[in-house]
Amino acid sequence: MVNIALINTVTILGGAVIMAAVWAYREYSNARTREQEQQHRYDVRPSARKAPPPPQPANECAICRDELSAPLEILPCTHLYHRKCIREWFQMRMICPYCNTSMAPEHQEEYRQRLNLVSSNSS
Repeated sequence: MVNIALINTVTILGGAVIMAAVWAYREYSNARTREQEQQHRYDVRPSARKAPPPPQPANECAICRDELSAPLEILPCTHLYHRKCIREWFQMRMICPYCNTSMAPEHQEEYRQRLNLVSSNSS
């Protein structure tokens, strides 16, 4: 009878130890998840803190400030410009004049061809 009681006690204690281990792991896992979420929220890498581009004023070219009218060009960042205005701008810099978003090289080449700009590879 003592052996049976001892086995039952060990079984109960073993179950309690297992339950405590499971509980401790869950607490650790939850704390780790909260820590990662907090770290992500306060991440200070440049790519993480870059704000979305501001909305462009409706129906206005951000370069000349005149009302938008055809012919127009839309950039990958979705900002609209008069074709003449953006052509002149792209002769200086290949970025969006409103949000300063840099264009990928393949987009730069596409706009150079479409707007008949001199390629930067030409001398």
